[in-house]
Amino acid sequence: MSRSFFLFPLLLMMSCTAAAGGIAADVVIVNFTYSPPDVTIEAGETIAFEASGFHPLAFDDNEAVSCSQNCNVVFRTPGEYGFYCENHGSPGSGMFGTVTVIASTIEDRVFIDPFELSFD
Repeated sequence: MSRSFFLFPLLLMMSCTAAAGGIAADVVIVNFTYSPPDVTIEAGETIAFEASGFHPLAFDDNEAVSCSQNCNVVFRTPGEYGFYCENHGSPGSGMFGTVTVIASTIEDRVFIDPFELSFD
């Protein structure tokens, strides 16, 4: 059972609900690094993040949002999204990575929220 809630940090709306669609990429933790550290996907695609309690996942410029368990994130808006481990990194240093979201090749996709997060 999932529960939904909305956060509005820095005018960035993020919804935490069940992710729709399949997984485009997996980001796992290997020896205190994310693997792969840099991922490119299309808008509307999902990334599955391994984020154990020892390695809580956070997103740059979005301090109110973090994931302390495995989670799936649907990135809906093209752009560059940095992420890092709250215990072993910070934006751009230590245990960190980047998601680059390019415009979707599917023309009928319409998104309101920049991204969506769900927990396993």
